[in-house]
Amino acid sequence: MSGSTTTITAASSVTTGPLPETASSAATTTSPSTAESVSLDRVVELARADLAMMLDLDGSDITTVDASLVTWPDASLGCPEPGAIYPQTPTDGASVLLGVGGQTYEFHSGHDGRPLLCPRVEIPPPID
Repeated sequence: MSGSTTTITAASSVTTGPLPETASSAATTTSPSTAESVSLDRVVELARADLAMMLDLDGSDITTVDASLVTWPDASLGCPEPGAIYPQTPTDGASVLLGVGGQTYEFHSGHDGRPLLCPRVEIPPPID
């Protein structure tokens, strides 16, 4: 997917592309007993519905690329907003990667199971 980006405007602009793995966004995969309050099937269902609505598509056009229960290292759910401060508490939730039309969209949720489209951060090239 190198070189391609897509911008979705809902409440804010979101650009798809690789999401860098940082200490604040890395999550650990959990067993169902650790995150039992989160129903993975329900999070996937809600994320698919949200994406279909955002892109004005039929839900059958969307594929689930990956989905797993995770424990986020903090309350940002792996999607920190610049300048925001989050409680540094491990948070059970889910990570869902959906695909449509050659693009992928990453949704994260916390213990409440409500998915949010995680903004992609584009890292500028290094300065020589």
